[in-house]
Amino acid sequence: LVNMLGAMADMPSVDWSKWHVAWVDERCVAHSHSDSNFGAARAAWLSKVPIPADQIYAISERLCEGSGESMATKSAEEYEQRLRGIPEAALPRTAAGLPAFDLLLLGFGPDGHVCS
Repeated sequence: LVNMLGAMADMPSVDWSKWHVAWVDERCVAHSHSDSNFGAARAAWLSKVPIPADQIYAISERLCEGSGESMATKSAEEYEQRLRGIPEAALPRTAAGLPAFDLLLLGFGPDGHVCS
């Protein structure tokens, strides 16, 4: 999927400046790790298009050190705050105060799971 988005890099009709990119399912690993969805998206797509860096919302690598529920909770809480900080002028809000995205792309695992 990210390869298909990368192929859109040369489409002059795409206004990349209006895109905000966040993750539904991400592993708490370094962005350079082979399991990082952000890392794969950056290599295949994000490095090829001019989306402003402050409009790409990857989880914080610094919060992914260690393991366990505490690490996951801290990462999730920080990520929620970053998403809530997206300007309402860019993305309208849901009743819960979260940004309402125009499109969510969900991947399927080899066993058919979605957003494990």
